[in-house]
Amino acid sequence: MSSSVTTKVTSPPFTTHKLTVRGKSGVYLVTILENAKSTMTDCSCGKYKCNHVLQVLAGIDTNIETAEDRMTQQQILTSLRSTAAGSAKLSKSAKYYGLYDFCAVCESTNLKTEKIALIASRLFRFAKRKTSCLTCGNTW
Repeated sequence: MSSSVTTKVTSPPFTTHKLTVRGKSGVYLVTILENAKSTMTDCSCGKYKCNHVLQVLAGIDTNIETAEDRMTQQQILTSLRSTAAGSAKLSKSAKYYGLYDFCAVCESTNLKTEKIALIASRLFRFAKRKTSCLTCGNTW
């Protein structure tokens, strides 16, 4: 006789955060679902990997409509920094916008940023930045 054992796997419940973000063509609803294991994002603009979600995850709050949504954004950033996957997602978003507020290696906020002015960067109005962590010495 054989007996079968079924194991029901349950994931931790997701916390839903909704923010209104102003875009070029109107106001969009950014939804972030998070739990201890994963994070899912969605935007009402319908684009895959849109800039509205990246702005929220990078910590840019200039296009967020209300003060409540700005506080929600800070709660999201705080909770995502506590997990490794969330920290990596925040680091990617910050890197996309050229913002670094913590080291990806040691998660220290003790950073030093230098602008490297090159002739080519002056012509195109792009300045390269060299950021280094004063705690562990990591440079990017």
